[in-house]
Amino acid sequence: MIQRLAARIIASDETTTRVGGATHWQWVCLSNKAVLHRIATSQARTISAC
Repeated sequence: MIQRLAARIIASDETTTRVGGATHWQWVCLSNKAVLHRIATSQARTISAC
């Protein structure tokens, strides 16, 4: 299970990427203590939340 990043400031970015010819969604969330990188087949809000 991935826990949310706990920090005062969290920066994030979302973009698409191709994996095996299929579109996937890629998120990067970062703070001064951690980086979370996630690639998924869906753009679902529950997956993208930092």
